[in-house]
Amino acid sequence: MWRAGAIHGDQSLGALVVCVGSCSELANSSRSAVDICCPSFSKTLYHLLCWIDPDERESSHCKQLSRAQKQELMVFNLIMFGEFTDFVTYMSFRGCFKEYFIHKFRAMLGKNRIIFPGEKVLLAVSGGPSSCSMLSQVQEGLSQTAHRKLRFLPGIVHIDEGGAVGHSMEERQKALAELQTVFKATGFPFYFVPLEKVLDLPSSVVATATAPSEHPASAYKSAVNDFIHIDSSSCSTPLDQEETSIPEVQESHTQFLQQLIVSVKTLTARQDLLNTLRQHLLVDTARTKGYSKLMLGDNCTRLAVKLLTSVSLGRGAQLAQDTGFSDSRYGDIISVRPMRDFSTKEIAYYNHIFSVPSVFIPGLDTKTTNKASIQHLTESFVTKLQTDFPSTVSTIYRTSEKLQTACRSSSTADCCDRCLLCMCSLDTAPGECVMESTASRIRNKETHMYRYAFLTRS
Repeated sequence: MWRAGAIHGDQSLGALVVCVGSCSELANSSRSAVDICCPSFSKTLYHLLCWIDPDERESSHCKQLSRAQKQELMVFNLIMFGEFTDFVTYMSFRGCFKEYFIHKFRAMLGKNRIIFPGEKVLLAVSGGPSSCSMLSQVQEGLSQTAHRKLRFLPGIVHIDEGGAVGHSMEERQKALAELQTVFKATGFPFYFVPLEKVLDLPSSVVATATAPSEHPASAYKSAVNDFIHIDSSSCSTPLDQEETSIPEVQESHTQFLQQLIVSVKTLTARQDLLNTLRQHLLVDTARTKGYSKLMLGDNCTRLAVKLLTSVSLGRGAQLAQDTGFSDSRYGDIISVRPMRDFSTKEIAYYNHIFSVPSVFIPGLDTKTTNKASIQHLTESFVTKLQTDFPSTVSTIYRTSEKLQTACRSSSTADCCDRCLLCMCSLDTAPGECVMESTASRIRNKETHMYRYAFLTRS
């Protein structure tokens, strides 16, 4: 006998619980199960939790569950327990999980409305599971069988970091050949850019370009209508594949890049420098190839680790840009993170079930100890804590959603007001850039109340 319950969280379907046992056991353990799966659920909606018997699947209680709730029920069953009782249930899960995954990806893009129809979007694919899953979602959304097709024109870019990591030319060529096979199967134009090219970048890459004027609220709907009326053969067809050859790298540039990396003493600083160089190269590639949006594959788990790491590195004022859905620090190029609602476990299940190819490329922190760098130590801490407390990553991630950077002079800030490495506004001047959140405003209000009470008492 199985029981299933569904509750709504603050913003979306918060959790789905699948348990085995009698009704009395479920009644006693339902609250604790929900607390573990969704600790921030709304108490006012807790009465919606309903337990369903196999004999009651056609009852009114079962019919109250929507299709999306039933799909997420199947997803939660696999993620929590990792197994099915029969083949029919597994095949049913495949369809539900795929619809759930696709809907989650497109909902993230749809509710933000940053990517307009017909716009050129550059997908940054490192070869890992998250970025390859993102590429698979875009490919699925542009297929002829898609229910609601994506309306932008994608391209792919891969930054070859083998020179900074210390890989031989043979190893780099082998990894790029595997990625080339994956990219060619998509039919999208793709570009291989060696990290050594960052040494030849113009100085304009560290200058904020003029951002396009903000579109009114009705501009997106009008753009969609215009896109639908235009001939689909001329606008919705993906761009032709252009540069498919693997670029050649000069040995002198590789040596100079390795000297630059080695000159940085700690692994923490090396990883931070590598991320900065990679970001500059991605933005420059998007500009030179004519793309206005840059799509990154950062997932929920990665962003949770990144949030704690940034705080440890003194980058608390830039958390909203480093972990938010969109990042407009470069002005003309806006970075988006459509995979930020997916956990690492969800992505791993999806890639395994639907055979999404990925290529493993060793990095700077491969085969290092947990205490080798702040980034690696934070990742180890979060993943181990997630094992015992399943809501760890989601809690950290939801905290990052409440952060926002309020810069008074962000639109008129010049190059002197920004960091030349990360291109974020400097927070050295008091009152220029303030990190605000609901929790911080509450703490400030309580602090003022305590100060007032102390002064009046004295």
